[in-house]
Amino acid sequence: MAPDLLQRIVTGLAFGLVVGACSPAPPPSPTPSPAPTPLALDPCTLLTAGDLTSTLTRPATTGTRTTEGVVALCTWEIPPAIVVVTIGPLDSATFATGLAQGGNVDGIGDRAYFAAGTNQLHVAQGDIAVAISVSGVGSVNAETDELGLASAVLGHL
Repeated sequence: MAPDLLQRIVTGLAFGLVVGACSPAPPPSPTPSPAPTPLALDPCTLLTAGDLTSTLTRPATTGTRTTEGVVALCTWEIPPAIVVVTIGPLDSATFATGLAQGGNVDGIGDRAYFAAGTNQLHVAQGDIAVAISVSGVGSVNAETDELGLASAVLGHL
């Protein structure tokens, strides 16, 4: 092979390597989103015995924590009432649907509503959704109690 031809081949290869090294890298292949994980918040720490006692006017017990997927719940049995606080990541579309069906509740969290047909208060605070349910005390008292407990829960977030 003639030295002239060899030099052109080496120069061409070197030029190709330099241009290739300076070219932008191909876009990374998309990676699947990680599965949602439960919030690090423990709903049993969002209400104190004092919060429960002052709202329900009965001595409070210790709550029991459970999880269901990305949602964590805490249940307190305070006869005749049962209080459940549920906390999880906010699903804006689901919350908007509930808000449209249940009607807005002003003055609590970023947005709030009572779920249609239930005595359950749903509150959006930032990217967190909280649901509070008080059963066993009648519907009028339940809504009043849920609003009082919601204020306490949001104060502990």
